[in-house]
Amino acid sequence: MKSTLRTRLLKGVGANVFGQAVTAIIQLVSVPLLLYFWGKALFGEWLILSAMPLYVLYSGYGLSYASGNEMTMLVAQGRRREALEVFQNAGILIIGFSMVLATLAATLFMLGSGGYLSGLFHIDLLSNFEISLIIIAFSGYVLLYLQEGLFDAGFRCEGNYALGVACIWFVRLFEWVLLFFAVGCGLTPVGAAFALLAGRSIGTILLRLILRVKSPWITYGFKYVRYSTLKRLAAPTMAFMAFSLSEATNIQGMVLVIGVALGPVAVAVFSTFRTISRTGVQASAVVYRAVWPEMTTAFGTNNLDLARNLYYRVANVTFWASLMVVSVVAVSGDWIIPLWTNNKIPLDDLLLFLMLGVAVTDSLWQTSQTVLASANRHKRSAVMYLTSTVAALLLSYVLISALNAVEGAALSLLVSNVLMILYTTRRALSLVQGELWTYMRRLLLPPLVSSSGRQN
Repeated sequence: MKSTLRTRLLKGVGANVFGQAVTAIIQLVSVPLLLYFWGKALFGEWLILSAMPLYVLYSGYGLSYASGNEMTMLVAQGRRREALEVFQNAGILIIGFSMVLATLAATLFMLGSGGYLSGLFHIDLLSNFEISLIIIAFSGYVLLYLQEGLFDAGFRCEGNYALGVACIWFVRLFEWVLLFFAVGCGLTPVGAAFALLAGRSIGTILLRLILRVKSPWITYGFKYVRYSTLKRLAAPTMAFMAFSLSEATNIQGMVLVIGVALGPVAVAVFSTFRTISRTGVQASAVVYRAVWPEMTTAFGTNNLDLARNLYYRVANVTFWASLMVVSVVAVSGDWIIPLWTNNKIPLDDLLLFLMLGVAVTDSLWQTSQTVLASANRHKRSAVMYLTSTVAALLLSYVLISALNAVEGAALSLLVSNVLMILYTTRRALSLVQGELWTYMRRLLLPPLVSSSGRQN
């Protein structure tokens, strides 16, 4: 049993390492490439326009998380038919959200064609027609992207988490390669947006075919749609959506606030520093994402000892992984950023160190949140995250206006993360019946020392 668990964890970590490698490739290539071909101002306008549809995407991505958790627990108990019922009901929820999304897309299209968006966000290089086309392309991309959550749930419930993650990240790499090719051929942001849509369309078909081969019992349809199941899934699904909405507000909302307060150039600067600082978050995400399905199985079989030990171990590894990565970035940032951006983004040591602090604190609370989310016990923390994120946005606007600098955004994010650490750690320890002192000791010990003296 232990060797099986270890094998699944190693495969999951390996798949997430591949995913983070894909993310690194996308980030390392996209920033200098788009800056080179488009310039800082047009790159900033692209970031602003992509932020709006991606905000909606992240908000709806949590639709399938609760369903994936329940499917994993049901399959662990040998109840496949009930798991299929959950899958098909989750599909209905996504259809409903897609209809809402279509309405929002139509609204954004009218705002773009009418010139309202260009005026609000100081967009000068793209015409109103181009803005509308970009919104259409990104809206189609978001509609297809929502299906990814269902695919993930299908792979995860039968122990194929690693395969699913690897396939999903391969699709993301493929769509961004198409985008890079389009930009390299001289296409504008409109062509880049439609290249991204083309890659997502092909990838969605491939993901469905692979899932069908691995788990032929997982079928789309309405045969097992039940009002009682929809009602049962509603509360945890809405909580995951609130969490996803908070994440979207945290990432894309901050871009929009900076765009309104300081313009596209400031957005390009902030996004560049945030991208390089988030390498610490990505390092820790490799681990806690891999542990999520195993944590869900532990809760599904009422194995609190396993859940508690997984929490202590993943908290220790993610903390040290993020700390090591941000330390490297802190030491080498003076030459990495100018080299990476071809000196088009000015070096700002204060902004860099603030964003690295945001990355470490983000890794800490996200690990504790994973424990809550894996057991569908995340409702209160979702509300807390949404509240703290909205407050951070308001605070950021005040600080940005007062300082006339993007450092105000970084400070507000840091405050929000500290609040989330205090809240999620307490609740996660309560759920796994752990002790704060043991958690802190296991957290702060270097990983090799921690693994040699495991304690509950």
